[in-house]
Amino acid sequence: MLSDKKVVCPLNLLEKASTKKGIKAAIVNAGKSLPMLSVFDAINEGLIDPVFIGLKEEIERCADELKWDISNYKIIHESIENNTAEIAAKLASEGEVCLLYTSDAADD
Repeated sequence: MLSDKKVVCPLNLLEKASTKKGIKAAIVNAGKSLPMLSVFDAINEGLIDPVFIGLKEEIERCADELKWDISNYKIIHESIENNTAEIAAKLASEGEVCLLYTSDAADD
């Protein structure tokens, strides 16, 4: 980002989203710092219930860096990055998740 201005989610948007608490969300290619932080924040707001898809070791490493216990969440280990979106789409088509979250953000 070109700005150092702090991004704050408007309270009315959080309130509106909170009416849909705990939406099952597939986190595609999980295991990168910035997306994991976003998921962490969404969980702390009670907005989503994640299913992580990607390299299990990377997902666990990012969670450890955030001092976040993810043992209660489902992790689908997939070592081939190009397969993760297909897995998420299948979960959505079967009704196991209602939201897909993906990011190609690089680690710092």
